[in-house]
Amino acid sequence: MKRNNSANVFNLDPLLDIVSNVVGFLVIILVVVCILSSNLPLPKEIESQRVRKNQLETDIIELKVRLESLVIQLQKTTDILSAQQSIDSMADDKESLENMLKTLINKQGRIKSEIETAETRLARLNKKLNGPQSKNEVNLIPSISIVSLSNDNDVLVPSWKNKECVNFLCRYGRIFPFDIQDLLTKLGEVVNDSASSLSIYGTKNLQRDLCENLSYHFSNNTVGNNFFKIKVIDMPKINDAQIVFECKNPKSGVSIHQLKRKRNLFTKHLSKISSKKVWIKFLVWQDSFEIFIKAHKISKKQKFEIGWLPYSEDEDIKSWLFRSLLSDDSSNSITEGPQG
Repeated sequence: MKRNNSANVFNLDPLLDIVSNVVGFLVIILVVVCILSSNLPLPKEIESQRVRKNQLETDIIELKVRLESLVIQLQKTTDILSAQQSIDSMADDKESLENMLKTLINKQGRIKSEIETAETRLARLNKKLNGPQSKNEVNLIPSISIVSLSNDNDVLVPSWKNKECVNFLCRYGRIFPFDIQDLLTKLGEVVNDSASSLSIYGTKNLQRDLCENLSYHFSNNTVGNNFFKIKVIDMPKINDAQIVFECKNPKSGVSIHQLKRKRNLFTKHLSKISSKKVWIKFLVWQDSFEIFIKAHKISKKQKFEIGWLPYSEDEDIKSWLFRSLLSDDSSNSITEGPQG
């Protein structure tokens, strides 16, 4: 009887196990939910963050607009600075040009004054050279001591005929020793060398080939001395060729200030020659009458007999090549007259 009662009693252990398991799961779920819920923002925080985000985006847009405005302003400022620098540079250029203009105006005034002075002195010299002289006036160029030479042949005083002629050239306001014989000797050497080379190698037309050789030589080489060089012009044939004597450097001659010194190039040349053996011929251009008169006085003191030949401003000293090389008196082989 007692056994049956115990068998019919309901066993609660499995139920308790199930309940305890369910409760445990619920506790775990609750813990997980609490943990997750603690990391999620509250609705107010979410709204606040959204507002803040929108504000930041608005601020970024405003900053971009302001940055663009600053860039534009910076570009304008840069342009203004560049324009200011350009204005300053132009102001400096203007000042420099004004100073240059003042300098040129001053120079122009001085040059004009010098030209007027030179014209006055030239007119005075021409008057003394060509016009009648008063009784009280000193005869700067006595007709006895200075002979004006003709175009083709020198008009010589009888006592000069046995004397050698020494030439001086007065041009550019300076005086140069003009050794024609030395120049023609150098010219003859060039012609002889060209002719000799043609005779060695042979030629069918001597004149034509000689002209070509001389043209090539003179275009690539300088023939002359320390003061003058020779140019060959108008050379269709050797018999028709002309030569021109050109000054190498206008400043190489003796100036009138140098001529006032006791020792200069002109007096040095005079010291090497004798008044008993030579007479002096001056080739005088219009711009050099003053130095010519000064040189005449020096020559006269040393008892030289003097002749002179006037030249106009644009004249050149020319001669016929063939006649110059064959002439016994090279000083008389120069042709004169306008050679413009």
